[in-house]
Amino acid sequence: MLNLLLLASLPCVAQGAPQAPPAPPSLQGELRFEFETHGPTQAEITKYQEVLRQNETLRKLLQNTEFKILSFRMEAIPGKRRSATNYTTGYEAIGFNYTDNTGFRIHGDVRNIDDFTFETFEQQPIPSNEEFLDAVNIVKEDPQLGPLLKQGLLRAYPPMPPLVPDPWHPSSAPRALGVGLMPTQGSGARHEIVGVSMASRNILHFAGGAPPTSGAGRTVCNPPPSAGSSGYGNGELTLHITVANQPLWDFRVVRPGASSGQDGSGIEVLDIRYRGKSVLAQAHLPVLNVEYDNNACGPYRDWSDQEHDFDATGRDIINGFRHAYSPPATLPDDGTDDGNFRGVAIYRDGDEVVLKSELSAGWYRYIPEWRFHRNGTIQALWTYDAVQNSCTCRRHHHHSYFRLDFDLGDGTQNTIEEYDHSASPRYAALTTEVKKYKDNPNYRHWLIKDSVTGDSYALAPGNLVGRDDGVADNFHRGDAWFLKYNPNEIDDGGGWGTEIRVDNYVNGESLVNEDIVIWYGTTFTHEDPYGMTHVTGPSIIPVNW
Repeated sequence: MLNLLLLASLPCVAQGAPQAPPAPPSLQGELRFEFETHGPTQAEITKYQEVLRQNETLRKLLQNTEFKILSFRMEAIPGKRRSATNYTTGYEAIGFNYTDNTGFRIHGDVRNIDDFTFETFEQQPIPSNEEFLDAVNIVKEDPQLGPLLKQGLLRAYPPMPPLVPDPWHPSSAPRALGVGLMPTQGSGARHEIVGVSMASRNILHFAGGAPPTSGAGRTVCNPPPSAGSSGYGNGELTLHITVANQPLWDFRVVRPGASSGQDGSGIEVLDIRYRGKSVLAQAHLPVLNVEYDNNACGPYRDWSDQEHDFDATGRDIINGFRHAYSPPATLPDDGTDDGNFRGVAIYRDGDEVVLKSELSAGWYRYIPEWRFHRNGTIQALWTYDAVQNSCTCRRHHHHSYFRLDFDLGDGTQNTIEEYDHSASPRYAALTTEVKKYKDNPNYRHWLIKDSVTGDSYALAPGNLVGRDDGVADNFHRGDAWFLKYNPNEIDDGGGWGTEIRVDNYVNGESLVNEDIVIWYGTTFTHEDPYGMTHVTGPSIIPVNW
C-alpha cells in the first residue's frame, strides 16, 4: 500500500539532508509499550456534558430559547518550563442558539462543572454529526425530497461547505446546514446540495443544484461514503516506550476530537521526550485549507477534529485509543470508507511506533500520522483523500500547516540555524522572527539547538527524505515561519476560506536563546480525479543528542 511504499523510500535521503545517527547497540531489541491513563473517563465526560446541558445557570442565560451544544472538548495543555504536566480537566463547549441565531462558547473545569464562563460570538460553528442528522430528518419531512430519501433513491451526505452560505459567517445569517443528496445507482434522481434552515425548517434550493462555492453535477469522483459515524471524542493518555528496560520515548497523545485550536489540530502530541530529554512541548496541525483553480469550488478551510471510522484490530486502552496488532486500514489503504474504530490507533512498525487516525471534513478524508523511530527521528505525516462528490474531480490544491513547539533542554535557551548547501558557512543563524521558503536544490533545512547542552534536532522538508511537500504559492503564503513562543498563537484565528494568517505573528521578536515555535507548511496539487492520494510532512531528526 501507499504508506509501505513511502517508508521504503525513506533511506534514500538527498545528499546534504540531515541524517540521524544509528541507534546504539544498547537500544536494540523489542519496543515495549506502557500506557498511562489520566483525566476523566469517557463515561464521566458524558455525564459532565449532560450536567452542563441541564445546568440552571446556563438555562437562565439561554432562557426560552432552542439551543444545542455541538461539541464538548477536554482541553489538553503542554507542560512548559519543566512545570508539572497539565492533565486534562478543563473543557470547552461550543453551541448554537437557534432562537437568537447566535453561537456561544463555554469554558470551565470538570472539577467544578457549575463554575464556567459564557460568551457569544459572531461566527457560526462547524455542525456536529448529530446536528447534520437533525438536518437530514428535516429533509425527510419535505414532500418532494423526503420520499426519495426514505425509498433509498437519494443518499444524504455532508457536503462542502457544511453551512450555507458558509461557516464563520456572521451569525446574523440564519443558520442553514448543507445537505448533499446523491442519487443511488439507477434511481434517475437529481444530484443536489440543499440548505436546511434549522430554525424555520425550510429547505433552500440553489441555481445549478448547489451553493455557489460547491458543486453537485453528474460527474462524481472517489469511493462512496459509508453509513458509518463521524464525530468528536475526548481523552488523552501518556505513552512510555522502552527498549531493553531503558526509556526510549515518552509523550502524551490527545485524540483529534479533543485537540486544540478553533478547528482542531489532528492527533496532538505533547511533552515529547527522547531518551529522557525534552524535544517538543507540542506538535499538531491547526490549519488546513483547500483552493480550487478558478475557484470552481471553495476555497474551503477544513477542520481537524471530526474523527471518522477506520479499521484497526487490537485491544482498547481507553475509549478512543486502541493498541493495534497490525497496521490499520484507512480510506487510502483499502479504498473503503467504513471501519470498526474511531480515535487513535497505536502500533509498532519495525523500528517505529506509529500513531494513526482518520478524519472527515465534509467529503474530505484526512489521515494524521506520527512515527517515532528508535533512532530519535519523528515523522509528521498528513495524507489527503476524499469520498464521492463533484468538486474533487476538478484540479485543486491542499494546504496543511504543522505547528511544532520545540523545547530542547528547558525550552528557554533554543536557537535556530538555516542550512544552505551553496553557502559558506552552510549554517546561518536566524536571529529574529521570519518567514522562509523551501529551497530543495540547496537542501534547505533548519537546525534547532539548545545553547546550553549543544543538543540539536533538524527539521527537514519532506522533499529531502523521499516525500514531496510542494512549494508555496500565493494562497499557501509561505513554507515555514519561525516564531518566539506565545501561548495565544496556537492557531492563526483565520476564518472560512481564508489563507493562513501566521504572517501576523512575525513582528521582529528575538529567536536567540528563546522558546522557538516553527510553523511548517505542505501543499499538494490534486489532479487525478479517481482516487490519487498523497502523503506530505517533514521529518524531525536528531543531529546531536
